[in-house]
Amino acid sequence: MQIPADKRFWGEIAIAAFLSLVLLHIGPLFFLFLAPIHFVLVRRGIQGGGWVVALVLTATGIIRALQTGTYPPEADRGALIVLDLMIPVLMALSVLIVHVRWQALEEKPLGRVLRIDRKLHRLLITVAGIGLISIPLWLVASGNVFLQQAVNAQVTAAFEVMGTEPVGGTVEFVKNMVLSTFLFLFFVMFVLNWLIGSAIARRSLGNQNRLIRLTDFFLDDRMIWPFIFAWTGIFFTVTMQLQSLRFAFINAGIIFLFLYGVQGLGILIWFLRRSKLSPQSRMLVTVLLIVSLFAIPGLNLVLSIGLPALGISDIWFKYRTRNR
Repeated sequence: MQIPADKRFWGEIAIAAFLSLVLLHIGPLFFLFLAPIHFVLVRRGIQGGGWVVALVLTATGIIRALQTGTYPPEADRGALIVLDLMIPVLMALSVLIVHVRWQALEEKPLGRVLRIDRKLHRLLITVAGIGLISIPLWLVASGNVFLQQAVNAQVTAAFEVMGTEPVGGTVEFVKNMVLSTFLFLFFVMFVLNWLIGSAIARRSLGNQNRLIRLTDFFLDDRMIWPFIFAWTGIFFTVTMQLQSLRFAFINAGIIFLFLYGVQGLGILIWFLRRSKLSPQSRMLVTVLLIVSLFAIPGLNLVLSIGLPALGISDIWFKYRTRNR
């Protein structure tokens, strides 16, 4: 691989790596550290993104090694460092894995069945791979007292940032929820960073088009089968108390429920655009729907079921008449 001699190239790499490193070490904003990497991937390709990832992970490893003095003497410092580094390492490497074309597999029968030419499908496969890696890590983390204390401190700090104090067993509840839905949260963080970083980069290049519009988002009809499989697995793991498998099925089920919900929201927006409502009214309705998902008890439950159901029904009704 030829190393570029362009000073502007290295200037962008250095700035993006610095921003990513700073975001990674700012507690409430750590989940945005992938956005600068996506920014460079759009502007400078996989080579630029690879350099940013290498710099960020190297610097993070050095910082974590220097922080070993803050760990209790009786703690297994090596294990804590590894566990502490696993999340940024997996997240950063996943960006490169998703953006690289899997050309060797695209023409294979399995590659055509899985449609790995689509980045979304490559992301889902990558998340599944991270799930296989994270299951033993999750089991180790669950039994490590010092790591549990570190997670509790992070949850408490998040409450403090929001200006509230955790009550009763709130910290334990939030911690268990985060650990149980780690893959889903990873998926959402990846997509959020992808949208933010790509949007800024495309605008910097003079491209005003969005990465994707909600009305243009659709899932392959065959995605219904992993959705059914995941929720069937959730039913059996819950009823039969299969704790070891529940982690994988719950995360897979929520991810596909989320994706079908996004598709349902896109269909709803498409219907609104065909209506006689003004653009301002359509925007208001869309914003209210999104806010209702998080802020209005009862209605958010209806939307959480209704939007995915609308997205799933598109398999048969094909609401949007545009050519796919």
